[in-house]
Amino acid sequence: MTESDDDRRERAALDLENGISQIYQRSRARVRHLAERFEGELQPLGFGILRYIIINGPLRAGDIGTGLGIDKAAVSRQLAQLKQLGLIASAPDPADKRATLIEASEAARSALEAFRVEVGIEYRAALASWPTDEIADLARLLGRFNESFD
Repeated sequence: MTESDDDRRERAALDLENGISQIYQRSRARVRHLAERFEGELQPLGFGILRYIIINGPLRAGDIGTGLGIDKAAVSRQLAQLKQLGLIASAPDPADKRATLIEASEAARSALEAFRVEVGIEYRAALASWPTDEIADLARLLGRFNESFD
């Protein structure tokens, strides 16, 4: 008995779901590990917020919450910890003196860049046996997959 296109599509979707679940679990564990190595007291959420600030900053706190889909109270708690650890600084927004812009410290930027290099080395090692075309295909397909949720 041959498998129908619908059955193949359903099986492929389940395989994809399982693969993404594994990536998510590994990614969460990796972020916890990196957060601990980066700064022992830093929570994974704080690490994610710091990365977001470095990539997109300087930002208002509300823009961080909106960009990451995190409520204001959680953002505020994490920003307080990041500031206490010397990983961020805040300054008045030149466009609106009532607002505050948050920016990563130079030390945070340098440390995160070192981690980015380390992660890149690990990815290259994991993909060492892959043909370049397959790596490019995976990157393209992941991008397309992520865009389908926008």
